Amino acid sequence: RNLNTLIEDVVRLYPDAQIHRHLHPDLPTLPIDAEQIRRVLINLIENGIDAAGPGAQITILTQFLEGDVCLVIRDNGPGVPQAQWQSIFQPYISSKDSGMGLGLAVVRSIIEDHRGHISVCDAPGGGAQFDICLPIPDPVL
Repeated sequence: RNLNTLIEDVVRLYPDAQIHRHLHPDLPTLPIDAEQIRRVLINLIENGIDAAGPGAQITILTQFLEGDVCLVIRDNGPGVPQAQWQSIFQPYISSKDSGMGLGLAVVRSIIEDHRGHISVCDAPGGGAQFDICLPIPDPVL
């Protein structure tokens, strides 16, 4: 599957949101479960919109990095305190008043099922940035 195509499909679900895309034009096809990766994208986009509130700006980038396809999702919300960068991926951890705190735990599980990695940091200019790297499979000889 092409990750950029999946991103475009998910972004169409949010016609009123300010979602900026900077997608690498030549990403390789990845052996990904489209439905699972769609869940990851929806979760991270909705978290970003919730965190940033009115005037939310979401930026999605795709790029190549050392044999991986990397997906970056940024928002312009308050960000995630550095002390929580590890714990937010644990089940039942949430800074929200509602929900079970399972969203990011599920996201991490899906990414790990794809032999990938997810992390969070401060976005340039403020907000949260989630970095996802998915390995490009070795070509079959």
